[in-house]
Parts: sequence; structure tokens; C-alpha cells
Amino acid sequence: MHRYVRRVGTVSKKVPRKHEGKRNPVILLIDDDGTKRIFSMIKDVSSSKVAIDGSESFYHIIDNLYVVAVPRLGGKSTTIEDFFDPAVRKEQLHGKVFSGKDQLDPATQYGKHHFAEYVVKRKQKEIDFAGFTEILARSVSVLDVYAAKP
Repeated sequence: MHRYVRRVGTVSKKVPRKHEGKRNPVILLIDDDGTKRIFSMIKDVSSSKVAIDGSESFYHIIDNLYVVAVPRLGGKSTTIEDFFDPAVRKEQLHGKVFSGKDQLDPATQYGKHHFAEYVVKRKQKEIDFAGFTEILARSVSVLDVYAAKP
């Protein structure tokens, strides 16, 4: 991401825009677990004078690029899956249980990709997404701020 942001910043200053009108904002949604490296990069690239730690609703990186970190729950680091109802996270696939960890036991657990594809995607009409209100509010904040720019 760091190289990408550096490259976009360099190119956007040198290359005239070939489109008419205003572009849309690009919002990167990130989990709030193990993000110290990402937050450090954001601070470096944005030249921010304040702490970048995920406590803000969003961070403006450069031009139309923004980062939204999922909010912490009870002061603890979170992942996007934490915002689903516990019953959804407990859904079993072929006798296996969901694990959001990088290292899992493939004999008894399934990971984030299978959770998204075979639980969320297949049951999207049944799932209550009310737990995502704060994440969506953060994204709407980005849209509002960007829309107010000249």
C-alpha cells in the first residue's frame, strides 16, 4: 500500500487529469487488528501531526484516497467479521466452525474467504446487518467530506 500511495501521489502531481468533473472517493476498509504498520504508513504518507491509531472515523491519505478502520468494540481490536451477529459467526460448514485467525486447523475450521462466500453471500437476505451501522456511518462521513470539496 505504501508504494501504491507514493506512486499515486507522484503521478497525480505530474500527469494532468484526463477526465471531466469530480472523481469519486476511494475508500479502503481495514480491520483494526494488527494495523500498526498500516497506521504508520498513513501517518508517513499524509504527513499527519496527530496520532493515527484507528480512533478517527477515517483518514484522508491523498487526493481521493481514504482509509476507514472498523471501529473497536469495547476498546478491543476488531475485524469486520466481529460485526456479524454471533449466530452468523457460529454457522458451520461441513461440520467445521469459523475461525478469523490467519492460522487455522483445516480439519475443523474454515476461514474468512469461506465465511464470505458460503455463509454471508448465500444467506445475505436472511442476515441482519444492523451491527454494521457504525462502519457505514464512517463511510458516509468520507462521502460527505469529499462531496463538500471543490
